[in-house]
Amino acid sequence: MEKLTKRADGRYCERVKDPNTGKLISCYGKTEREAHKKAVDTRMMLKSGIDTSAQKDTFKSWADKWLNASELQVCNNEYKNRIGRINRLKPLWNCQIKGIRSQDVEDILISLAKFNPYTSRPTSQSTIKKLKAAAYNVFEIALENHVITENPVKQSKNHNSAIGTPPEPRRALTDEEQQWIIDTPHRAQRAAITMMYSGLRRGELTPLTWDDIDFSERTISVNKFVEYDGSTPCLKSYGKSSSAKRIVNVPKDLVKFLKAERKKDIDTGNLKILVCPDTRGKMLTKQGWRSMWYSYLLLLNVKYGHSVLSDGSKVTSVFTHEKVKMTIPNITPHWMRHTFATLLYLSGVDVLTAKEQLGHSDIKTTLDIYTHLDAKYKKKNISKLDEYLSKKDSE
Repeated sequence: MEKLTKRADGRYCERVKDPNTGKLISCYGKTEREAHKKAVDTRMMLKSGIDTSAQKDTFKSWADKWLNASELQVCNNEYKNRIGRINRLKPLWNCQIKGIRSQDVEDILISLAKFNPYTSRPTSQSTIKKLKAAAYNVFEIALENHVITENPVKQSKNHNSAIGTPPEPRRALTDEEQQWIIDTPHRAQRAAITMMYSGLRRGELTPLTWDDIDFSERTISVNKFVEYDGSTPCLKSYGKSSSAKRIVNVPKDLVKFLKAERKKDIDTGNLKILVCPDTRGKMLTKQGWRSMWYSYLLLLNVKYGHSVLSDGSKVTSVFTHEKVKMTIPNITPHWMRHTFATLLYLSGVDVLTAKEQLGHSDIKTTLDIYTHLDAKYKKKNISKLDEYLSKKDSE
């Protein structure tokens, strides 16, 4: 090892020549050994193609590059969500990206899983997964630009190792719950039944007009959707994917229901262009959806739940002097879409037709749903086999 001269500032310096640029790179250390080790590391990085000029780059500088690229690739709402995820990774901002370890990221995620300072509650598994994905993508850009040698964030496929509070599983409504929707008039009932029997997404139902419904052909034309900027609906002429634009064939029950709803609006002088407008006839905002849906859940809870007041009496009205505990499932609009997918499966609709009806861009999504339902209803299918064999034996 070549002997180094001590500088005036008390440090030692060994220089390494960059073969690509011809420039000399200074490697400093408090001791000769430290300076030499840094020089060896620098030679190794140069040999592996690492950009040594970016070694002091921070996580935030590369996060900004990822966000700049995202702005052109995703919708405005998702772009804002990504900014929020990077903000939650603030402890990494000023860290040199090359020095961040896998455990550094994991520690932040574990801390947020226990307590989220933005919500004062534990963070859900789905949010943790999105935060981890954001960090992964930032490191991936740095890796592609030869700033780091490997991505410290690993995308785990082991769901058992997920941190954060487990999300409430999305599911289809039971036969009993479907009947609740059918038997309970409310401003949200029209939206609920339409989604349950057509599989429309909330963003597809919001701008749906009466002209989009062909009662004689029993079809709904899905040709536009709404993307929310905050709470404000922004109309788009395209869907979630190219497959989102579609013609949905709907059952007679939905046609009959919507015809009756339209006639009721005509008779009362309240017919609007939109099928499910707000009280002013305009598209529902995100907050408008939330308020309308929660009001419907309260009504369903009073009618079908088992809530009691502090004096032991049964709740008989949504208007009470004390907070009422929800005893029915937290039914969401997406459960309606999942119910439609389940109804398609149970009625024997093939997976390709189901994909078109649901507007999935990838048939794998539909197959995943059908595979899950296969596992759920396999005992029922085996019972059919038993019945068939019994008939055959009796012949």
